[in-house]
Amino acid sequence: NDLKNSYPNLSITHLIVDTRYDPPEDWHIIGMEKK
Repeated sequence: NDLKNSYPNLSITHLIVDTRYDPPEDWHIIGMEKK
């Protein structure tokens, strides 16, 4: 993506969260994907 191309040394981590619950304090991280 453009952000990765602009900052090649930046480690971008996408957190996969379970957002069925509000507020965000109740969200659960169900996976992590590094690009």
